[in-house]
Amino acid sequence: LLNAQRKTLPGKHFHQEGDMEIPWFSYLKLRERFGIGPDREVDVHGAAGLEHWVAESKWHRDRLVGIPSIEKLLEKAALIKRECDPDFVQPWFFSYSGFTPDAESFMAEKGVLWSTREDLDALLDHTGLRRLPTDLS
Repeated sequence: LLNAQRKTLPGKHFHQEGDMEIPWFSYLKLRERFGIGPDREVDVHGAAGLEHWVAESKWHRDRLVGIPSIEKLLEKAALIKRECDPDFVQPWFFSYSGFTPDAESFMAEKGVLWSTREDLDALLDHTGLRRLPTDLS
């Protein structure tokens, strides 16, 4: 997100129709916890004024992400909305292996941005960063 600030990125890599204007983030934190308990940690939380982004990543090589994981991301977005009171929270999900067809439909319905490994590699190319490694073992 840092290298993409104030840039326009191809929406296709977020599975959106139009291009994405990435805001300037005044706050960006990795692995932020909102209280005690399960499912209260956010992989990435960024704030750009009253617009916040919450991102989740799954690095499984052998299974697709399904709806339950997307629902957890949406719960985390709602948690940020309650705790930080932004006007808008944009959820974004990255999965190394991809998503089930049902999860893709669910994310489109709920306004969740999503990227696969191929999408993230293209975004990294676009921002001048190194691609993901091919071997995660």
